[in-house]
Amino acid sequence: MKYADGSKWFYGEVYLGISETPPQSPEIALPKPYERKLSFLQRIFKVLFSPREGMEDVALAPSYGEVFRIIAIQVFVALMFLALIFSKIQFVGLSLPPAFWAILMFAVVIAVIFTYGLIVAVWLIISVIVKFACNKGSGWDLKSAASITGYTFLVDTIVGFASLATFWFFIPLIKIDVTNLELARQFIANLRAQLNWLWLCWLPVSILGIVWKSYLGGLGANFGTSGKCPIKLGFAVFFCIGLVGLLISVASYILQ
Repeated sequence: MKYADGSKWFYGEVYLGISETPPQSPEIALPKPYERKLSFLQRIFKVLFSPREGMEDVALAPSYGEVFRIIAIQVFVALMFLALIFSKIQFVGLSLPPAFWAILMFAVVIAVIFTYGLIVAVWLIISVIVKFACNKGSGWDLKSAASITGYTFLVDTIVGFASLATFWFFIPLIKIDVTNLELARQFIANLRAQLNWLWLCWLPVSILGIVWKSYLGGLGANFGTSGKCPIKLGFAVFFCIGLVGLLISVASYILQ
């Protein structure tokens, strides 16, 4: 049915003009995905010296592979620490066949692989805890939580280098005469007591390292959840995890 002005009646609706197509809704512009800004080395530098910028890039463009590299660096520092301690010890009256050193090197390789796997397992467990504890309805994924957690391990590497320098300065050259086993045992016991004192003095530095890691983790959780997880909550989660780890280390060291 048509009216004099050319409009049509169509199922109870009147469309004015010639076109019968209803007006289209305006297009909604979708936000662009975050584009990574920093390389791996730049991320390390920024996380340590400009943490807000560094952790934002880590949280919004996460990477599993980079964390595996960070853990490898951490294991390498631990090996350097052990090599430093053994370089300070000389055994007098001990002659070992070449086969012994081959077995020792094999044991070292196995220990390195085991240590690396253990750190990876700890990293994954902490990442799962962080993901659920800092979620706050954001729905962020495990990859972001894992990347943030992995980059906080850089603090452990820095503390490890500091420990290396400290122990190098305080530990003297030690000679152990193995021809007298009783005297050697007594000497090792005295040496362990001295190292225990040095280790206890290093505890405040470990606590400062936990605070540093917690701050980085709080920033990363805040960026990773689009601000839904407050920095204070992220800090508290990482601090509690770090404190539990420190208490376990202290307990295991005392019970040895």
